Amino acid sequence: MDKYERMKIIEEYQEQRVKSQDYLLLQELDEAEKLMLQKLKAEEREKYLAEIKKRREEQQAKKNRRDSRWLAIYSMYSLTREQWQVIYNKQNGNCAICGKSQDKLGYKLQIDYDQVTGKVRGLLCRKCNMGIGMFGEDVENINKAIRYLEKS
Repeated sequence: MDKYERMKIIEEYQEQRVKSQDYLLLQELDEAEKLMLQKLKAEEREKYLAEIKKRREEQQAKKNRRDSRWLAIYSMYSLTREQWQVIYNKQNGNCAICGKSQDKLGYKLQIDYDQVTGKVRGLLCRKCNMGIGMFGEDVENINKAIRYLEKS
């Protein structure tokens, strides 16, 4: 078999794969989407299906990112999504130090943990988490900083 025959076989396989993916997509459509498809002309139907396909791919990519985030969190901190949610609820969705809401911050609260034991202490905003890190997680250094600020 020469190079061109192999290429032709690959192209046919890819076309079949696309058709089977489109078929699966059609099976997943809800009733409203199916009605909409029936009303559209052939050209518009292909465009509509492409939009649905793109939307589904974006949703899947978002889910994959979310799942990989939780997998990373679990591997680093041995913290499940449910355990994180318990801590989040206990803190009312706020940074454990400054009290700023995750909603107002515009990003997810970071997981604060003891560098020595690995034990999760709570959820912090970026500034508070970095602040603790800058003081080397040393309570005495933090107390010195507090006394310094109180003097001035």
